[in-house]
Amino acid sequence: MGSRSFAKIILGQVIESKLPDAAKVLVTRLVLDKYVMQYFPIKFRVFAFDHKQVTRVGDVVLVKELDAQRTPHITHKIEKIIYSIGNVRDPLTGMRCDSQGYWDEDEREKMFKETPEEQTGLEETFAERRGNWEFEKMKDNLLGKDKEKWKI
Repeated sequence: MGSRSFAKIILGQVIESKLPDAAKVLVTRLVLDKYVMQYFPIKFRVFAFDHKQVTRVGDVVLVKELDAQRTPHITHKIEKIIYSIGNVRDPLTGMRCDSQGYWDEDEREKMFKETPEEQTGLEETFAERRGNWEFEKMKDNLLGKDKEKWKI
């Protein structure tokens, strides 16, 4: 295909692209310098056909070379999304995680789920419930063991 094509299948990270049906993929290739006998990274960009636009910026994808070029720029196609940005799961446990630890998805949904007043019949909103909870917590911390004496 192109002069930069060195492999049929390559791995890269999606970066921002202005072409409508294509994803720009940044590929890093390690090249051996025989004088120093050390590998150095060489980065280049390829445009991959992404008709359904399923990739997002930051995704790590597997890209395959097309048999025939679609346009002068688009020479590859997205074969598979290896890692989707924002959906990190621990490979051993299968639980969602971030840099701090695991997410307890059930507790997270309960805490941040806002339900409309019509469905619940409650008059207070999520912000009011959170404010009341914070007030009670602050009152307990201020009064300590003597809160029974104060009768607030």
